[in-house]
Amino acid sequence: MISIAMTTFNGEKYIQEQLESILRQTYSDFELIIIDDCSYDKTYSLLKKYINSDDRISLYQNKVNLGFKKNFEKAINLCKGEYIALSDQDDIWSCDHLQYLFDNIGDKSLVCSNADLINNDGLSLNISMREILRIEFTPNDDLRIFKHLLYENFAQGATMLFKKKILDEAFPIPETIMFHDHWLALIAAANEGVRLLDKSTIRYRQHELNITENRKWSFLRSFRRDKSNKYHLCNELFNRVQLKFKSGYREEVEAAIKHHQELSKNKYHVFAAIHVAKNYHDIYWVKSKRLLIPRFLKVLFGMI
Repeated sequence: MISIAMTTFNGEKYIQEQLESILRQTYSDFELIIIDDCSYDKTYSLLKKYINSDDRISLYQNKVNLGFKKNFEKAINLCKGEYIALSDQDDIWSCDHLQYLFDNIGDKSLVCSNADLINNDGLSLNISMREILRIEFTPNDDLRIFKHLLYENFAQGATMLFKKKILDEAFPIPETIMFHDHWLALIAAANEGVRLLDKSTIRYRQHELNITENRKWSFLRSFRRDKSNKYHLCNELFNRVQLKFKSGYREEVEAAIKHHQELSKNKYHVFAAIHVAKNYHDIYWVKSKRLLIPRFLKVLFGMI
């Protein structure tokens, strides 16, 4: 059985469309755990209508607002399946989303697919998350994928399926971690590895209430300050997994911690910029070095 953890908050506008796409899955052996985070619109009343029509659905409502990260953690903790998928309230899954992820997870701890972006009305924005992240290739090497995740995140929660056993190390999610999906992907990469697929299996809706902003890549926007503190991410990972790192993994985490720590302290980040230059293809997954100098300068002058 696959467990699906869904969290909701004031999602009345799109929630029914997403629920219908989940209930149409070709992979039907699943449970759907939904936790509403104190919505004050009609979300919860709309969800209640589905409980009697499908016994795979379990619905809960928080007494106090937890926020998206803690609410997802609570929903995941209620999951009983060996495999767990995450669901946002406003996307649309393709009918083979679960089947495709299940067929491709294999011996990895986590697998994630691509996502096509749509607007408020469900119309295509003609761009995928892979294009937004400017990923030009995906290495087959587990260590290189792990290394990339220490600096950049490609693992979108709404597109992932992971094995429940990684929660032994992933939970509780540290307070210093901003995004649960990046944390889960790193823990999975430190275990049996992560597989990234090219195929898009969800339509990822973009609107004014999105927690994270996803827009077409531009040179100027790439210099926005990164608000997720990757030093805490890497440091927490080291503390949680240090006794069982595979060969080469400990060294990569230690190098990443040093890199992110320098970025948080100094005015000019010479060593961090040199580190980026030396590891350019592993960090950014690009074939050319066209943006090497701009990215070098971005790190050097702390424009992160």
